Amino acid sequence: MPDGPVQGEALPDDLQNYITAIDNPTSVMQDRLEMLRTVLPEAFADNELDLRRLAHLVGATGLDITTERFGLYWPGKTDAIIGLHTPMTGTLAPNRDNSINFDSASNLFIEGDNLEVLRILTTSLRGRVKCIYIDPPYNLNGDFVYNDDYRSGIDSYLRLSGQIRDGVRLSSNQETDGRYHSKWLTMMYPRLTIARHLLADDGAIFVSINDREAAHLRMLMDDIFDSDNFIAQVVWQRTEGARNDSKGLSVEHEYILVYARDAAMWRPVLLPRTTEQLTAFKNPDDDPRGVWRPADIAAKDESVSGSYPITCPGGRVIAGPPAGRHWAYSRQNFEALVADGRIYFGKDGNAYPMRKAYLTEVQQGVVPKTIWKYEDVGHTHRARKELLQRVPSLADEHFQTPKPTRLIRRILQIATNPEGGDIVLDFFAGTGTTGDAVMQQNAEDGGDRRFVLVQLPEPCPQTGYATITDICYVRLKAASEAVQTGRGLLAGDRPERFGFKTFRLDQSNFKRWQPIPPDENAGLTLLDAMKDYRTQTANSADDSMITEILLREGINPTVNWVESRTAGRRCILAQDGDRRLVTCLARDVTPAAAEEIASMQPVPTEVVMLEDQFAGKDALKSNVYKVFKDRGIIFRTV
Repeated sequence: MPDGPVQGEALPDDLQNYITAIDNPTSVMQDRLEMLRTVLPEAFADNELDLRRLAHLVGATGLDITTERFGLYWPGKTDAIIGLHTPMTGTLAPNRDNSINFDSASNLFIEGDNLEVLRILTTSLRGRVKCIYIDPPYNLNGDFVYNDDYRSGIDSYLRLSGQIRDGVRLSSNQETDGRYHSKWLTMMYPRLTIARHLLADDGAIFVSINDREAAHLRMLMDDIFDSDNFIAQVVWQRTEGARNDSKGLSVEHEYILVYARDAAMWRPVLLPRTTEQLTAFKNPDDDPRGVWRPADIAAKDESVSGSYPITCPGGRVIAGPPAGRHWAYSRQNFEALVADGRIYFGKDGNAYPMRKAYLTEVQQGVVPKTIWKYEDVGHTHRARKELLQRVPSLADEHFQTPKPTRLIRRILQIATNPEGGDIVLDFFAGTGTTGDAVMQQNAEDGGDRRFVLVQLPEPCPQTGYATITDICYVRLKAASEAVQTGRGLLAGDRPERFGFKTFRLDQSNFKRWQPIPPDENAGLTLLDAMKDYRTQTANSADDSMITEILLREGINPTVNWVESRTAGRRCILAQDGDRRLVTCLARDVTPAAAEEIASMQPVPTEVVMLEDQFAGKDALKSNVYKVFKDRGIIFRTV
C-alpha cells in the first residue's frame, strides 16, 4: 500500500468519498445553491454560480452590487451569514439517566448551544417540523448569553458549559453599546434561517417578542421567510392589570410574530367554539334542522339589482335594504330561501328578515383572532405559579416572565393536528414550558405530537439549581408524571408521548480531515490516515455513535429505537417511514451473522456497520456485502 497523502496531494476516490460522507454535513447555503442549480442550471459556469449570468437569466439589465436597496442591514450581518457556512463539529450524546422511557420516547430534550444543535438536526429534520415556537432573549440590558464564535464551533459551548476549563465570559450587551441591536440581530439571523429549512411546507413559526425588538424582528423575518409568508402579529395580554409603577404607559402586552414556511399551504386549525359562542345558536321556531343563529341578509354598499321590497308573512312591507346596503340575494334566491324555511321573520311574522345559519352547516370552529386575552391563554403571574408547581424548590425571583402553558397550547391548537406525529420545536426552551404544554395537549385530545427542546446550560445557581437545563429536566419529569397519573387530565394509553430522550451536545465521534504535513508523512499508509481521521470508537459509548450515525443518515430523531440481540450482537432498528435502518457496531460480524441480521423482522432496508472490523479483511467485507445485496438491503460502513 502506498504512503499516506502528502499536503496538496489528491486523495484516492475511495478515501475521499469516505471522508466526504463523514465530514461534509449539509449546509443551508449548499441547499440553496443546489435548489438554484435545479431551477437554473445555466446560471453556473465551471461548477460555480455566475452572478452576472444569473442577473441576465432573471431579466435584470445588469448586476450593480453598489446600488442601495430596501432591506434590513446591520453591522455584523455578514458575520451572521458566514456563520451559516460553518461546518458542524459536534454531535448529540444520549443521557439515559436524565431520560424517561429513552428507547420508546418520541420527545427530545437537548442540552447545548442551539445554533450548533440546529446544524446537527438539519439533515434529519429538514422539512419535517410542523410548528416552531421560540421565546428568545428580549435583548434587555446585561449579559448576552449567546456570544457566537463561528471559528471555534463546539469549543465555545464546551467552555461555557464547564466541560473545558477557563470558562468564557458572557458578552455584555448594554444599551450604550453602539451595536446593541446589531448583536441581537446577528445572534437571531442564523438560527431563524436554519429554522426555516426545518419547517414543513405547511408549517409555521411563532416568535414571542416585546416592543423593544418587534420592529427589527419583523424586518428580519421578512428577509428570511419573505414578507409574503407573514401571517399575523398576535397581541398577547400578558398581565392582569395596569402597573402603577410604570414611568410611561403601562405595557400590558407582548407580541407573537407568525410566519408560514409557505403561506399558500398553511392554514390555521379552527378553534372550538366557546360556551358563550354556542349560546348564540337557538331554535325559537322548533326548526327540525336544529339550532341556528340569525345572519343579516343585507350586504355593504348599494346595488340597484339588490334592492326590492319584501312583504313579511304578517303583512308588513319592507321597502328595501337599509341605507348604503343592498340585499345579499336576488329576489328569486330570496324567495327560494323563504320557501325552504331558512328566513325568520320573528315571532309575529313582521320582524326584519334574518337568514338562519345552522350550527350543523357552518364551519366547525372559529378562525383564530390576533388579540389573545389572558382570560383565554393565561398571563405571566399564572405562568410563575405553574413553574413553581412543577419545580417547588425553585427560587421564584429569577424567572419573572415565563410563558403560561395555555399560551403555548393555543399555538398547538391552531398550528398542529392531534394525529400524525407533528413535531414541535423550541430551541430557546428555557424552563420547558413548550414540552409541558405538548404533553398536556396530547393528554387532553389524545394527540401524538412530539417536542424537540433545545436549551443552553446557562448557569443560574441563585435558583438552587446549577443550570437552567437542570430546571427544565425537573419540570419535564414532573409534567410527565402529572400527565400519566391523570391529575386533572386524561392519562392516555401511549406512554411514549409522555417520555423524553435527553441528549447533550458533545464533540463528534469523527475527527475532521486535516492534511498531513510532509514531515509527518513518513511511513504512514492510507489506512493510517483514515484511522487518524476518525476517533477510536472502542473508547466511545455505543449509544453516542449510534445517535450520530442516525442523525447523519437523516433518520428522524423522534422515532423509537428498537434494540435486539441478533446473532449475539446488539442491533438498533430505527424505522422512519419506509426506511428501516439497522445499526450494528459489533466488531466480529460474520457472513452467518449478517444472514441473521438480514432476516430480522421487520426486514431492514439499510444496514450500517463499523469499517474497523473489516480492516485488512477485504474478503470478509465482500461476503457480508453480498449477503445484504442478495436480500436487496443497502449496506454501508462508517
